[in-house]
Amino acid sequence: MAAQDSAEFSIWHQGLRDLRPDPTRGAEVQGLTLTRDAGTFRFLNGQIHLLEPIDGRTIGAVFVGQGLFEMAAPEAVEQDQLRRTYGVAAVATPFRAAVLLFTDSTASELDEALPAWAPLEPDRDAEREVREARDYFTDGDGWVDRKLMLPLINEGPGLFYAHFSEDRGDPMIFSVDPLVFEEVSLSQRTDRGKRREVVAQFHRQADYATGTSAQQEDLDLIRITSYDIETSIEGNLDLVGRATATLLRLAPTYDWIPFSLFDELEVDSIRWGDGSPVDFYRADDTSDLWVDFSTADVDGSQLTFHYSGDMLEKVQRQLWIALGTHTTWYPVYEFGREIPYSLTFHVPDQYVVTTVGTKLSQSTDDDVTTSEWRTAPVRLLTFNIGEFDDFVSEVEDAPNLSVLINEQAHRSYGASVSQRGGLLLTQQNMAETVARDLTNSFRFYNEVYGLTTVQDFVATEIPYSHGEAYRGLIMLAWSTFQWSSEKGFDDMFRAHEVAHQWCGISVRPATYRDWWLAEGFSEFSGWWYAARAFGSIDMYHRRLKETREDILDRRDESAPVGLGQRTRSSKHPEDYQLMVYYKGAWVLHMLRTMLTDPDTGNDDLFTEIMHTFYTDHLGGMATTRQCQQTVEQVVGAEMGWFFDQWIYGSSIPTYTFSHTFTDEPGGVKATVRIRQENVPEDFRMIVPILLDFGDEGSALVPVNVVSPVTEVELPLLPREPDDIVFNPYESVLAETKTERWRN
Repeated sequence: MAAQDSAEFSIWHQGLRDLRPDPTRGAEVQGLTLTRDAGTFRFLNGQIHLLEPIDGRTIGAVFVGQGLFEMAAPEAVEQDQLRRTYGVAAVATPFRAAVLLFTDSTASELDEALPAWAPLEPDRDAEREVREARDYFTDGDGWVDRKLMLPLINEGPGLFYAHFSEDRGDPMIFSVDPLVFEEVSLSQRTDRGKRREVVAQFHRQADYATGTSAQQEDLDLIRITSYDIETSIEGNLDLVGRATATLLRLAPTYDWIPFSLFDELEVDSIRWGDGSPVDFYRADDTSDLWVDFSTADVDGSQLTFHYSGDMLEKVQRQLWIALGTHTTWYPVYEFGREIPYSLTFHVPDQYVVTTVGTKLSQSTDDDVTTSEWRTAPVRLLTFNIGEFDDFVSEVEDAPNLSVLINEQAHRSYGASVSQRGGLLLTQQNMAETVARDLTNSFRFYNEVYGLTTVQDFVATEIPYSHGEAYRGLIMLAWSTFQWSSEKGFDDMFRAHEVAHQWCGISVRPATYRDWWLAEGFSEFSGWWYAARAFGSIDMYHRRLKETREDILDRRDESAPVGLGQRTRSSKHPEDYQLMVYYKGAWVLHMLRTMLTDPDTGNDDLFTEIMHTFYTDHLGGMATTRQCQQTVEQVVGAEMGWFFDQWIYGSSIPTYTFSHTFTDEPGGVKATVRIRQENVPEDFRMIVPILLDFGDEGSALVPVNVVSPVTEVELPLLPREPDDIVFNPYESVLAETKTERWRN
């Protein structure tokens, strides 16, 4: 447990893990109805018991008998989620047991609706149901779901949580939580144990009635206005940290507030600005750090954390240093709000450290290098450390670039592989190669989006297979510093991470639903850059083909792009990358194709959209609807149909194409027929047809496919073309077939 344990928090922490029915407070129930926003519980007949109180407060009940739960989602996209999961757009499901947790009016409603509570021995089903429900918000290692603990221990108003099931092994969880951005949710058991994942989630009915809802940041209980962090890395790579947060307390009735700190870092102490100690609670094997704000100054205060532990280790044959976390290496209060940081690092002098922001000074004394940094307000903060060589690139029309690469590690890695009979993997001058690629992509994005606000830029390698982007800093997989794929994958990968300076950092997604504005935009940007940089469209089309097949494999089964981070499920975690990254990139590709002049290939209209969207939202947040508004503003037409189909919908068309030619006076008449399947009847899309006349050239003719069967006569042709291709160049994300013409 924590060095300074809190007796009050311990009572609640243990109480939630030991919840059980109260044998002194039970009642027979028949015909009781509880309505909570979009959900209604009908307790038809059975027994209900209050749960044993925690610290003198009643926070729950358990029902065993016959019941019915009904819920209708207010949004089409959430109705589709219900249909995808349960086969219906509105839920009406029986249950034989329900465990309720609450801080709303449920306790008083039960008191009024039922006869007086009396001793009633709960049957074993009630006890089993409570144990089963507990397993979804606690575990044997000390974890308790912070989203439930927060309102319960603070007696925050409005929480209602119901765990109910017809079959104990397949529960549903319905909740209304005012501290969550989308307050109403329905969840189910994951495929990977007793955890829950959201099926449908939305705002309260009152929000839809007024057309407004609270912003995500309006839910903050405290507001950190700045952070001063000092970090020492010792010779054995242990980390010792001190972090001082200057903050405002926004919700004085909430005394216990959670932070996140990497679970291997121990908290040594927490103190207020005057040096007085702060109560806190930290269970074993959890990143949750609960801080007692009951003695905080409401108008503002400083909170200093002291912590230490094992967070770094040498990996990959002891050649690189891996961080256990890139985010919670200091106490973090949620994510989302941008704040400025002052940073000091003390590291052994054989290492180079880099972080977000501007380096103000650096000195070495007694084999320890100390560096001081300052950041502009940023949303996410990280650092990296290693035995890096610093390759500096200063060129016109791009920020100053520093590439941190462990050259000796790459040579050693390549040599070790060669000695084992493999290929020598190390390529020459990889720092220059990476720097050139990053600089060129910077120039391209400055041209098509608008100038970046970043003046100095650092690229560093990490011993993982992914990349990460922060303001002025990108972390790239070590392998992209070892070699470059001939197929251009590494060039696209690097360019994707650079693009985040525009898409995701300079313009931030407003909510989790809008995350394709960061990842889909950056993925497309990487493809777009690679096509321009290599002067060939082949690489771009190859990437479209590769991702098309993967997306088609999951069509109709995966959530749409517009559900953002909720596209990932326990059964199909790959859907997040398929939908948000790849399909999101496809959406931009299709928009670009539609707006490209078929005769000249000019795509200036699309570039204007990207430039306008970036400049209009630079330094702020943007929603998908605002992206749609930008498209409509530039194009001068209503584009809701496009976004409804490709962002908020999950259907992908199957086109079956046929054609016939008829000789006419003065030329050849071409008639084409497109059968459209696997999409709603009103699905429409502009799809080009390529007419290939060999040495005489070719022409693209756009066709508006608007119904299950579309038949169109093309403009009179001078002769029959050598070939006719429907949906060439991967123009529309679709499955395309051909058939013989039938009258």
